[in-house]
Amino acid sequence: MLNFTRYSVFWVLGLIALIAVFYLVRAFLGYRRVAVDAAEDYDYKLARDMIDPRLSRDGYISAYKRYHAPRNHAYIGFGVLAILILTPIGLAALNFVSMQFWDMAGRPPIYAPRGIVWQFIIFFGTLCIWGLTTYMTARRYYKYAPKTLRDEILREIN
Repeated sequence: MLNFTRYSVFWVLGLIALIAVFYLVRAFLGYRRVAVDAAEDYDYKLARDMIDPRLSRDGYISAYKRYHAPRNHAYIGFGVLAILILTPIGLAALNFVSMQFWDMAGRPPIYAPRGIVWQFIIFFGTLCIWGLTTYMTARRYYKYAPKTLRDEILREIN
């Protein structure tokens, strides 16, 4: 049977760091590919007279990149990176607060550090930290999401 006592929070944070790096590299490569696609799309549409004459090449490429960029991978990567940074800070704060409550309660053994109640607080506090970070990342993602390519082109023209 496996002994899970040798797996610490550092293993979890290392796994979270690998996930963040994976998504950030994927976003970086995606942004580079979108830049190439934007130039090819502009040339194609220009040859077929499908581009508004008020729109410059750089303006079209900028609008195309904003609309087609792999924002989801970038936001996932930075959201997971935020979780990686906030988890130790949050755990330290939860531990401090639970120790203060334990001291104020007269140090009853049921609430002792490393006890079941302490573990419960740390576990659900960690889930709250991760959930709030995910919520804030998703909220920002949808707040700044481009609506349509046409809207982005009109933004560049004006």
